[in-house]
Amino acid sequence: MRLWMLILGMTLLAGSADARALAFDGGPGATTPSLAADPSRGIVLTWQTRSGDEAQLNYALMDADGRELRRGVIASGQDWFVNWADFPSLAVLDTGDWVSFWLQKSAPDTYAYDIRVVRSSNGGGRWTEPVTPHLDGTATEHGFVSMQPLPEGRVQLLWLDGRNSGGAGHGDEHGSEGPMSLRSAVLDRRGRVLESQELDGRACSCCQTDSAALGDEIHAVYRDRSIKEIRDIGLLRRNPNGEWSRPQRAHRDNWQISACPVNGPAIAASGEQLIVAWPTLAQAPMAVRYQVRKDTRVRAEAILEQSDAVLGRVDASPAADNGFAISWIGAHGSAAALKLAEIDPSGAIRRIRIIATLAPGRSTGNPRLLWYRNAHYLTWTESAGPGQTQVRLERVDP
Repeated sequence: MRLWMLILGMTLLAGSADARALAFDGGPGATTPSLAADPSRGIVLTWQTRSGDEAQLNYALMDADGRELRRGVIASGQDWFVNWADFPSLAVLDTGDWVSFWLQKSAPDTYAYDIRVVRSSNGGGRWTEPVTPHLDGTATEHGFVSMQPLPEGRVQLLWLDGRNSGGAGHGDEHGSEGPMSLRSAVLDRRGRVLESQELDGRACSCCQTDSAALGDEIHAVYRDRSIKEIRDIGLLRRNPNGEWSRPQRAHRDNWQISACPVNGPAIAASGEQLIVAWPTLAQAPMAVRYQVRKDTRVRAEAILEQSDAVLGRVDASPAADNGFAISWIGAHGSAAALKLAEIDPSGAIRRIRIIATLAPGRSTGNPRLLWYRNAHYLTWTESAGPGQTQVRLERVDP
């Protein structure tokens, strides 16, 4: 049964007492934060800073109340690609290992960069030498990475890959010859690259990918790209034997656009179900949609918000009682706002909250959402004056 809902303003709650800012100082120019949960240690926040030509990827380990336990540097360098839309993250594996990555230039061209992956077996104290999961050696774009733990300390990576583009651009949208592809590989504990394969030979050029584990399967989402420039959301499933399904379309938006919208989907698992969220401008104005899926069926679909002021930039997570949560940048009067929707297992919205008002534009980056010990955690980039940014972190109790 499909459930169609349009959320009205009366469901919005702003400034509620169960949301509180957590003190965090990422340093001058802190940007591109991301969150991960380490069940045995706490919350891991990663972010980047830049001083002149030197970029640095940092981590901070915190408890559930936001008290910082320690912080450290994952890596630094002068030849990095640091971008508001294509950013590092961290995964915690079944062995307790941490895996993280950054993007490193491979040639002077703006969009020629590689993925560099490192691992720590002691909670950030020491990091291995970096490994590149793509073996093509081309000076093209490799980014928009999502990671998912696999058994025995392995990690599954998905990314957008420009090896077939014939140049260092976003596929043929920037004058090169061919499209971007979606690729995957597995890294084991020894840093070996296994199961390298192409999953889709034609993907949208610069929209984030995402993945989630449901049982012993991995489900992935990305923005597809047809010959006719339809850029709807693609779905893939990896079975326990490492075999990937053929791409399927989550919903027939039929969004036809001749350039990348830089606005990818999100996916999360809770109980026996998945939630997929994505922005679309198939029918103006911009809408944020979601669907709850079980097995191969869509159980519920909805529009969270539709407005000329909606920016999208969605993320998703599990929540209490086998429910879900979705964050996105929506409208709030003449300003933008970071919003959080809580959704029950049937697909019905419990409530929507305004977490923070934001300046429009790219300076806010892509807010990240985490569910940890019965609370939501949100992090995002915020302007700290002309040319300056800072990282914000907030806890929201359900």
